[in-house]
Amino acid sequence: MKIVCPQCNASYMIPDNKIPEGRTVNARCKRCGKKFAVKSRGNKQASQPTPPVKAKAHVQKSGDTRTRHAGENTAIFAQYPDLQTLPASHFDFDQILTQNKDGSYQSRKNRFKVRILSSVSEILPNILIEDELVVRVAKGTAHYPLEILLGNGLLTMIYNHYAIVCTTMRILFINIDRRIKKPTHYVFQMAYNEIKKFRRGAIFGSLMFVPKQGKKRTFTGMKRALSKEIKAYVSEKIAAPITARPEHVLADLCPACYKGLAKGLSACTTCDMAFKESQKALVRSLILPGLGDFYLGHRVLGALELIGSAIIWLIIVTTFLAGEEGGVALAITLLVLYNGLDGLLTYHMAKKGYMLA
Repeated sequence: MKIVCPQCNASYMIPDNKIPEGRTVNARCKRCGKKFAVKSRGNKQASQPTPPVKAKAHVQKSGDTRTRHAGENTAIFAQYPDLQTLPASHFDFDQILTQNKDGSYQSRKNRFKVRILSSVSEILPNILIEDELVVRVAKGTAHYPLEILLGNGLLTMIYNHYAIVCTTMRILFINIDRRIKKPTHYVFQMAYNEIKKFRRGAIFGSLMFVPKQGKKRTFTGMKRALSKEIKAYVSEKIAAPITARPEHVLADLCPACYKGLAKGLSACTTCDMAFKESQKALVRSLILPGLGDFYLGHRVLGALELIGSAIIWLIIVTTFLAGEEGGVALAITLLVLYNGLDGLLTYHMAKKGYMLA
């Protein structure tokens, strides 16, 4: 059964048996938080459910990937039933998963790929456009040198995990939690024709994408086998001749409607959803380190920074009561430095992409 949020148009697939026949239950959209009523299919007074989208027939052309139908993935679904919740018209599972010599798909590498797909299954079908197929997936940790310079590089890494999804049209970078369970904040995209440089790291556990416009994206901590697959596919797409003049693809996507956005917006130009503001995050962190991170939803980092701020204030009070000459000035200087660095770090994290307010 397919349900659609009336506010942000996010769609979800849920089993029919989750809603008892003739009953109406309340649901909450995981994207925008809107509560709405959902009626079972068996309720005669319920509005007609959204009809399933039928996969269009595609003619197999040289170099194209044919749309897969659910019946063609019986062996894959038998081993990975969670994949049945994904629309087969948008996923070429034969290309995503690697078949073993015995014809099965059971392997550690495939299980990890399915785990990545499951983590973004709530939003990925809504991002994909007509005739777009997912063909490769991987997971990496975004590398931001500035965060290391500002002192919290190791702590901020828990918020820099991404699902890297290669489709027949572009590369999607979807921010996910460190346990690879669900999407979190940012969503980016990069068109193949806009990639200026692309290479794999010396130890093969990293990938670097350098666009013709915009900033480069480096991902580390990748499984070598998956980075190899991404490297081979992206290199092939970059080398492919361009038959038509491509349009520029905006790198940032709205985390509500997934439309491309220019920089510096306070709300989406398509769905009007408001975004968190980097200036507000900066001011909060300057007043009290940790507040800006709580504003951005980074609770672990915010709690640790609040503890650090409490330690510094303890040093200031202790020094003041002891009456040590020059101690108070040194403690205040340490406080200003700590607050300033935290403010810059929070501002940088808020400027990475768009986050729903």
